[in-house]
Amino acid sequence: GGTQDERANSIIQTTDSGYAVAGWTHSTDWDIKKNQGIYDFWILKLKQDGSIQWQKTLGGSGTDKGYSIVQTTDKGFIVAGSTNSTDGDVVGLHGGANPPADVWVVKLDSVGNVLWKNVYGGSGEDVGYDIIQTKDEGYILTGLTHSNDGDVEVIQGGGTTDVWVVKLDKVGKIVWEKTYGGTWEDRGQTILEKPDGGYIFAGYTSSNDGQVSFKHRLNPKNPSDKTYDFWVVSINDTGKIVWEKTYGGNELDGAYSMIATAEGGYAVAGYATSNDGDVTGLHGTGFSDAWVIKIKSTGELEWQKALGGTNDDAANSIIQTREGGYLMAGVTYSTDGDVAGFHGGTTDIWTAKLSATGALEWQKPIGGSADEGAYAIIQTFDRGFVLAGSTASNDGDAELGRGGQDIWIVKLAVDPNAVGLALQPNHELFSIYPNPTTRILNLQIDPITSGTVSVQLFNAMGQIISLPKDNKASSLDKLQQFDLSKLPSGQYFVRVFDRITSSIKGFELIH
Repeated sequence: GGTQDERANSIIQTTDSGYAVAGWTHSTDWDIKKNQGIYDFWILKLKQDGSIQWQKTLGGSGTDKGYSIVQTTDKGFIVAGSTNSTDGDVVGLHGGANPPADVWVVKLDSVGNVLWKNVYGGSGEDVGYDIIQTKDEGYILTGLTHSNDGDVEVIQGGGTTDVWVVKLDKVGKIVWEKTYGGTWEDRGQTILEKPDGGYIFAGYTSSNDGQVSFKHRLNPKNPSDKTYDFWVVSINDTGKIVWEKTYGGNELDGAYSMIATAEGGYAVAGYATSNDGDVTGLHGTGFSDAWVIKIKSTGELEWQKALGGTNDDAANSIIQTREGGYLMAGVTYSTDGDVAGFHGGTTDIWTAKLSATGALEWQKPIGGSADEGAYAIIQTFDRGFVLAGSTASNDGDAELGRGGQDIWIVKLAVDPNAVGLALQPNHELFSIYPNPTTRILNLQIDPITSGTVSVQLFNAMGQIISLPKDNKASSLDKLQQFDLSKLPSGQYFVRVFDRITSSIKGFELIH
């Protein structure tokens, strides 16, 4: 970063074992080569050791903020966020520049050259919080819209803001767009492609009408009061709602992150200030806890866990780890309850490991004497973890602050508490072939392995992908075959593990 404010909102591990980061910068010095306005998109390509390989700022004279980045099948990158600039790199803004904004999507090649960039929206505020590449090699994004014109066909119930989902083709042309919500505020924070087709998004809603079937107000207040629920909506491949559900209580509860789990459901993370309805175990009154829920593929709540202390805590990102269970990352203001080791100041980054059933296994605050927060976490190819966020400290865990808020990237080692899953260099559990493959992947289990082994498939971003058949097999089944024709081209990894050992191998899928 530089002497002004920066923040990282999204991080991925790239196929070369480095990292790509998306966020924003307000600086014009230190690591930043130029800034065209108030805030610019800041995109960083890091080497495996975290040093900068290349970096790029994009924007105009207004405010441009990057929220999401993924690596595409051509080894380039797609970045989504918002802009209210009308000059510089931004062309075609739909609304006025103060303060409305448009969704802004930028496609880069593998070394940061811009291939195309598009704005989407209307005359109101429109923001893109999450984007993914889809199986057809197009894209889908979610965020919010306050527009009822331009690219936005209709806003639900005249609402304050609606969830906005936009399906793009491979060159950024709109294939379809839909709004979701009711009379009040609705926001989409994260979106996934479902293994069986269609999409699922999560965020939060303050509506109890329109497309929102039920609001968890146990004692209904004035509908204009700012109370929120988690909102999870499953849609088909043209945007029609398959099912939608709200989760929460009588106060403020909002979802920021969602993942598909290996067993076919979803885990959703955010914050809760309720201590009723679906929320139990809140640690403070009038303050938020990090809140994690596990739901089935059809939306039924399996379990929930409130994590934190007597001050505010929130989960901004969650992953399912390859060792089992879940790891969340966010922010803590607490010094008690589940939080031990707070560094002082206002906030710390907070990461916490949960078991497969939501029990807290370990937790770790990371920071210094000023403010920190994590907005993304991934598991790395070596089974460690990387967090991305910001810090204003120049002490404690933060070695060198440049001024204001800096982007902060933190690499954690392999979980030392993951008993029995250490890699065994002299015991290869399996082999895979052909590599690269165009459709069929053959997996050969080592015949010396006894008992039952489990198989996991995950992509280059560390996201677990449902296998096209039962993911448990006897080691006596010497050969397993997987048809990967429905997955997009790209880099993938297979993990095979039994009771005492684990092994990971990578391969390339090329259609």
